[in-house]
Amino acid sequence: MVLTNGLLSNQRTTAANLLQRAWQFNKWLTLLLVVNLGLLAIGIVGLIADPRLVLNAPDWAKTVKFAISIEVYGITLLWMLTFVKQRSRAAQFVASAVGILLLGEMVMIVLQAVRGVPMHFNQSTPFDTAVWRVMTISIFVFFAIDIVGAVLLLRERMTNPVLATSIRLGLIMSLIGMSLAFAMTGPTAPQMAVLQSGGALTMMGAHNVGALVDGGTRMIPLLGWNMDGGDLRIAHFIGMHGAQVIPLVGALLLARGSRGLTERRTVALVWTAAAAWLGLTLVVFWQALRNQSIIAPDGLTLGALAAVVGATALATAVIARRPAAVVKA
Repeated sequence: MVLTNGLLSNQRTTAANLLQRAWQFNKWLTLLLVVNLGLLAIGIVGLIADPRLVLNAPDWAKTVKFAISIEVYGITLLWMLTFVKQRSRAAQFVASAVGILLLGEMVMIVLQAVRGVPMHFNQSTPFDTAVWRVMTISIFVFFAIDIVGAVLLLRERMTNPVLATSIRLGLIMSLIGMSLAFAMTGPTAPQMAVLQSGGALTMMGAHNVGALVDGGTRMIPLLGWNMDGGDLRIAHFIGMHGAQVIPLVGALLLARGSRGLTERRTVALVWTAAAAWLGLTLVVFWQALRNQSIIAPDGLTLGALAAVVGATALATAVIARRPAAVVKA
């Protein structure tokens, strides 16, 4: 295999062997992955059998979305942390803490789905407020622990610079994507107006920009992203999954042998991919902040996207260009 470590050691590795190795590496993070698959199955059954809607979206859609996202993230983090050799105890702490925190988050999401009420920003009852506050605190702790994991990987010495760069930049990109979620937690302009007039709110914060309550007349199926206006979840989603995209770019470059490029130029291509992903994330975030639908970009948004694409293409062409052969007299 191209990107190999303690978990992925040969091409004959079976699912059972992978699970056993993952369990030996860290029980809590592996438990999260196993339990999460069960919760995903429950969510899929709920989508099929439960007709209830929450904020105009299927009640169990959030369970399915988060189960898939957390499963992908957990597998990625587990793989990344196996590269940490010099500070293995710290890596174990990160893995265990992430496993416990995300398992707790999924339990709360499923609980609210069973009750048929919103999970995020819900302050309609004392119980819902308590659940949301617990989740908010856990996410802040999770973010801090993820930073610790990023620092460990930044300080770890790896023999393959392409692999090291892709892992580190992917995790940093993921942290940037996570940080964008904090823009959703404060009151929106309509909510602030209610508070200033002495009113009470059942929802504090929103995924949709400028909304009193999340939801919309047009939403992307399952994802639930609002197509009527700005939705901050899209940039959050794109940024977070840089943890998978950037290492995948590194893996592809290594698998192709970089077409004769030097190691230094191959690393530069990984940096270019990370910069492009960051540019895409920030453009989509900026678009949402202007309360603009993802399916109706204006000239400014299209111009910014064109600039990202153009800069990426130019940088790739310069890096990939082979130096001219030296003609000897």
